[in-house]
Amino acid sequence: MDQSIAHTRALEWHAGALPMMLLTALVVVLYWPSATALHEVWWHSDRGVYSQGYLIAAASVWILAMRSREAGASLRPNPWAVPLVLVLGFLWPAWFVTTKLDVNKAQAGVQQVLTDETNGYGAKNVKDVNCNGGSNPTVKKGGTFDCTVSIDGALKHVTVTFQDSKGTYEVGRPQ
Repeated sequence: MDQSIAHTRALEWHAGALPMMLLTALVVVLYWPSATALHEVWWHSDRGVYSQGYLIAAASVWILAMRSREAGASLRPNPWAVPLVLVLGFLWPAWFVTTKLDVNKAQAGVQQVLTDETNGYGAKNVKDVNCNGGSNPTVKKGGTFDCTVSIDGALKHVTVTFQDSKGTYEVGRPQ
């Protein structure tokens, strides 16, 4: 291969890489909460279950770069794609964003409310609080989840109701 052709291709690669890097940086900035949440899931998941997320993201960028290079295309958006990306990128993901309440914190909170004599029910000997089958409940205003608890040796059921979409909840009277 002629050295000038190799140099020209290298320049084309660098010219194509800069917009891709800028676009990636823009996406990370715009989706900062999602990017940090993905990092937390990928980096801190139990037993490394989702740690391949970094590899998949890098491979996706590499595949996009190779495809544009193979086609000899520059990184120019299709005018019809811009509105589609805006709609899908900013509206659609919001429908799938869910907030989960840490079940361990919920169980501790339920126990606190049940035993608190001033602001709670003042129950004695509260043990074995188990909420939502051990799964993190999805936060949704008006949504509920159930807990089982042992109070003075008797098995009781408690319904917990979300008061808002931020995770504030109300603990019902033990039944």
